[in-house]
Amino acid sequence: MSSIRIKNFGPIKEGYTDNDGFLPIDKLMIFIGGQGSGKSSIVKLISTLTWLEKALVKRSITIEDITQNNAFVAKWCEWQSIHNYFKSDSFIEYNGKYIDFKYTQDSVKVVVKDSDIYEIPKITYIPAERNFLSVLEELENVKGLPKSLGWTLEEYIKGCRSFDVPLSININDIKFAYHKLNKTAYISGDGFDTLKLSEASSGIQSVAPLMVVSNYLKNFIDDKKLNSLDNASFIERESFSEILNELEQKTEGLESNRLAILNLPKRFLPQYLFTIIEEIEQNLFPESQKNILFKSFEFNNNKDDNHLIITTHSPYIIAYTSLAMKAFKVKENTNENYDLLKKLEDIVPIKSCVNPDQTGIYQIDDNGAVFSIKSERGLILDNNFLNTSLEDTNDLFNELLDIAEECNK
Repeated sequence: MSSIRIKNFGPIKEGYTDNDGFLPIDKLMIFIGGQGSGKSSIVKLISTLTWLEKALVKRSITIEDITQNNAFVAKWCEWQSIHNYFKSDSFIEYNGKYIDFKYTQDSVKVVVKDSDIYEIPKITYIPAERNFLSVLEELENVKGLPKSLGWTLEEYIKGCRSFDVPLSININDIKFAYHKLNKTAYISGDGFDTLKLSEASSGIQSVAPLMVVSNYLKNFIDDKKLNSLDNASFIERESFSEILNELEQKTEGLESNRLAILNLPKRFLPQYLFTIIEEIEQNLFPESQKNILFKSFEFNNNKDDNHLIITTHSPYIIAYTSLAMKAFKVKENTNENYDLLKKLEDIVPIKSCVNPDQTGIYQIDDNGAVFSIKSERGLILDNNFLNTSLEDTNDLFNELLDIAEECNK
């Protein structure tokens, strides 16, 4: 498992309070915290370092491209608009599957680990600003967006082009369609005629790009025609040939070389998804939050190596995640009993059950500290930020009742 240690970066000060500061990058990670607490700071760093690891494995960049001329800060972190988050005492350490990385003010050190088999992910960052994509028309003519949003637009356009039949967006019975001739997105549903996505409600505008990109990338990973060296860039094909030639020239470790040659395509063709979603609940009614969350869990469960990282302000997202973790434990005890599984399916879809042992749920406080709010039994602690906010509201309501009683005296 990869892990990251962050101190004094943007709003993050102390960082993770356990495990010597190393935050494990679990299969599923959820971050909660107030506005500006540092949720996006953490997930954008994870996204950046995961991408750099992937690029180093493919040799599309070199270690010097990261370490020289302040490139890590000025170039790679600028892509996610976190280059101004660095301080004089910022410290970042990333222990990945294939690289070790350490940043201090004085140095940037990167080591690529030797491996017979490298397997890279398809990294997806779906920002909170995704609604903006839904109000655009003639998508393929849009230019000049911020880099991260521009990348999401590219994947969104690919997804729009890829569906020959309307796509369910998992809200009621609403379906998404893209007219390739006029380059415009539409929605349709029971009880209303076809409507431009740009004229839809804010919740649907938030969900549509998320579901289109997620469905497209799931299909992309599994599609041997799309996910092939024929569709790789010229630089990637050149790098593939260079590494293949090096392996074929080696005279030592022949069995190891044979294995490396056999698995070389996995070094260039994504084998699993690494997905980050900001504010998954954005503009959604609680029932819709549940549907979108459970669908995202299903996508994440599609492959063992998939990763999903979510930021949220919603207590419902935390409650539904707790439900999905409990459902996983219940499923283990059903002994594949059909009737019991059917009852479970009506509560949490079997494909959406979440293994609590592969799940991290973290809160970031106002002092820039990160700590787990999941108990050893896989339950979410009651004293988390969102629950406390609800309890505060109840306390204030009780105070109002006290005042109301005094008014009646």
